[in-house]
Amino acid sequence: MIKKNVLLTSALVLTFLILSSTLQNRWTNLDDPIYILENPLIKDLSWEGIIKMFTTFQVNGSYNPLVLLSWSVDYYFFGLNPTAFHVTNLVLHILVTALVFYLALLLSKNKWIAFGTSLLFGIHPMHVEAVAWVTARKDLLYTLFYVAGLIAYYFYLQKQTKAKWRYFSLCFLFFVLSLFSKGSAITFPLILWAIDYLTKRKGLKIILFEKIPFFVFSIIFTYVSIKAQALGEALQFREFYSVFDSLSVGFYGYFDYLVKLLAPYRLSGLHPYPTPSGTPVPWYFTIAAIPILTIAGYCFYKIRKARVLVFGFGFFFITLIPVIQVLSFAVSVTADRFTYLPYFGLFFLMCSGIVWIINNKPHLKKGTFILSVVFFIFLSITTFQYSQTWKNSETVWTRVIKFYPDYFVSYVNRAAYRINVGEYEKALEDCDKALSLKPDYHLAFYNRGYIYQELGNIEEAIKNYSQTIALNNNASQAYQNRGILYVNIAKSEEAYNDFNNAIRINPKDPIAFLNRASLLRDLKEDTKVIDDASTVISLDSTLLQAYYLRGVSHAKLNQNNRAISDLTKAIHDRSLSANAFKERGLVYLNLEKTESALKDFEASLKLNDNQLDLYIHKAELHLKLSEYDKALFSLERAERINSKNLKVYFLRSIIYQNKGDNLTALNEIEKGLTIQSQDSVLIEEKKNILKRINRNEK
Repeated sequence: MIKKNVLLTSALVLTFLILSSTLQNRWTNLDDPIYILENPLIKDLSWEGIIKMFTTFQVNGSYNPLVLLSWSVDYYFFGLNPTAFHVTNLVLHILVTALVFYLALLLSKNKWIAFGTSLLFGIHPMHVEAVAWVTARKDLLYTLFYVAGLIAYYFYLQKQTKAKWRYFSLCFLFFVLSLFSKGSAITFPLILWAIDYLTKRKGLKIILFEKIPFFVFSIIFTYVSIKAQALGEALQFREFYSVFDSLSVGFYGYFDYLVKLLAPYRLSGLHPYPTPSGTPVPWYFTIAAIPILTIAGYCFYKIRKARVLVFGFGFFFITLIPVIQVLSFAVSVTADRFTYLPYFGLFFLMCSGIVWIINNKPHLKKGTFILSVVFFIFLSITTFQYSQTWKNSETVWTRVIKFYPDYFVSYVNRAAYRINVGEYEKALEDCDKALSLKPDYHLAFYNRGYIYQELGNIEEAIKNYSQTIALNNNASQAYQNRGILYVNIAKSEEAYNDFNNAIRINPKDPIAFLNRASLLRDLKEDTKVIDDASTVISLDSTLLQAYYLRGVSHAKLNQNNRAISDLTKAIHDRSLSANAFKERGLVYLNLEKTESALKDFEASLKLNDNQLDLYIHKAELHLKLSEYDKALFSLERAERINSKNLKVYFLRSIIYQNKGDNLTALNEIEKGLTIQSQDSVLIEEKKNILKRINRNEK
């Protein structure tokens, strides 16, 4: 007799083995940047940061503070190491699978139904997206608390003592946690009624009354979710042709998810609408209503006699309500991850049916068992293979292109990945393909402009950025990139206008101000540089280049103390250290703080030993301190860099004169004059040395 814990362990181990390849996945540009990589909220795990997570109304059109908190914990311990985030996703999935086992066991009192339900839940291909895509952690976390809440509710129903209200409180707590993970948890009180129905619970008044706090929170979070989606413009992706078309999309979604339960076909990270926004949906969307209404009607007909059937389909239909696209809030008509929780009802129904057939139909027992095993093997292989297509952005979008070759956005997103890895020719092909499908797609022009910029084709880059701007006058980054190119070809006025436009579009973008500050430095507008750099620092104090620019400008305006303060901060940026030490050293030199200047010059030269001017400055300072050997060493290094620099020979001549070696001093002057025979300084110094030699001879 196989014990239930052995079955549970088997389901969890199989789930881990089949999905373990997701641990090798990297980041994708399918929303990972906006939710995680570029999201400042997850990079602050302080109490203030946590409060901000819960009080920030939306991130990309969704309110999921607990998910942000979970990402923040990952980031705190592991930085942006994708493996750590994928480990957390897989662990959460295994925990949810374990809870599914116990919920199915409680509802069915049958360990084999629990085993089958949990195994299907753990390995079904439609669940891959929720596990393999870090951004989809919303579905993992809200389902974890959702199922835990249902288990607590079941124990509340079974207890007859005062302790039962502890389970009720625990149930409510898990419900709230689920809501804070994803707004889709608003269906929770309806599923509590479904469990009341399945368990044949009596007492209509208490059944209705006790759900009031749950419905209150569901209403609140429904408002929060809609408001967040509206603020994030998530409700503006698509306009339906008619109300009938909108309903047809919902029916199609239900039908598609039902089919993929048994035949998971065209698995993909994105399933775009087959028709343009504002046009009628295809005919097959409309007729999808027939099987869905038939199933719903049959369940209503069997509502008193087939509770497991009604519960299974009811769970599926109800939990899909928040994500079925009757109100469009995404670019996809369906999404595989949306089935993560809803499929529990169908898995439970399937496994209940399989166990019933095996126990009650002896002549079908063997065939049912074999068919079930084959089905599980088929799902396992499909899941293992599909999980590997989430390796990176290229594999994700290549898969989308495989099934939806006319969806132009996929090519641009794949191009973005290929740009990042330096595959410019392939990226260019993707952009060209996107433009052949949609000639006015501004992001394709932008990516193509960036590619040409990286390839050094400034003319083509500017042309494509200009086309981007013509199609989208709010393309801030296109203005910035074009401005940078204008700087490179000495078109300062055009560059200045572009940076101004970038700031107009996004006045809180510190990089736009930083770019303008860099240009103003070249134009010697030091006061304006200080203003822009100060704005950068107020927006993002981690951009140390702003301190460098402001420090240099302070130095030029003889605001030495401010210059030293800013340049000291800039030194902490490795890419700026050499120049920051140099500029601070020059300030110290201006203040006649010789020792401090020497230390900074030496620090700068350790980072970049090819700085002729610094070796000369060092030589001058050592000469001032009568450290002649050190001065000569600095001049020797300077000569290696540029043997035609006249100041090297002049200073060396001065050193030898101070040492009383006039002949060697004269020889250094002669070396300089062989390079520039008419140099007035060297000629005058030669006269002085000759006079001194003649005087000594007399």
